Amino acid sequence: MDLMDLDTDLILKHLTVLLVDDNYDSSAALYSLLSNRFSEVLLAHTAERALDMLAEESVDMIITDICLPGMDGLKLVEHIRQTHDSIVPVIVVTAHGDHDHLMRAANLQVDGLVIKPLNPRKLNSAMANAVKRLKHTITPVQLHAAVGYHPLHKTLRVDDREISLGSKECRLLDLLVRNRHQLVTKQEIYDSVWPNEDISESALKNLLAELRKKLSYNIIRNRHGAGWVLESRQT
Repeated sequence: MDLMDLDTDLILKHLTVLLVDDNYDSSAALYSLLSNRFSEVLLAHTAERALDMLAEESVDMIITDICLPGMDGLKLVEHIRQTHDSIVPVIVVTAHGDHDHLMRAANLQVDGLVIKPLNPRKLNSAMANAVKRLKHTITPVQLHAAVGYHPLHKTLRVDDREISLGSKECRLLDLLVRNRHQLVTKQEIYDSVWPNEDISESALKNLLAELRKKLSYNIIRNRHGAGWVLESRQT
């Protein structure tokens, strides 16, 4: 079956969602609902904690309330759009339906805005819309005649063997796959793999070396002083 035709629920079952909500009662109820839909649900009660978790975990979708202590939910989304891969779909939940919130959310390219009290049907619609943003990034890709990668399952196959990948290796490979045959700069790798962290160049080079070793074939090419290119080939 073509992945583009997969049911939304089937795709969600393979995804990790980050829920950001400072209300312990409502977040517990929503956490329970989402746990039945997603592979994993991460929970943060502040925007600051959410940013920490984004630096530590691979997250496929974000659902955030607007009213949070400290940094509000829309500021969080703005920060994510500036410092993380812009493809990460975001759904905003709010008790406020005023024009300013709606305009701010629209300008941040959120994938859904759901007004409280939550209507499950509207939340489902927002999640289905969010999945559309992901579909072109989760289709299995053949990187070489002997190398295949399934972004949805985070599985790498080399010479008919399944190779395990760490979370940062997955982030790096996802970035390279999305931009294959295009230059990926050092800063783009820092932003995607280690957002909000001060990482040495040696750590980046070590990660690249480990990923190259697992790929076995020389398909990640260095462009001296500029960055790296994933050159997928079928021969």
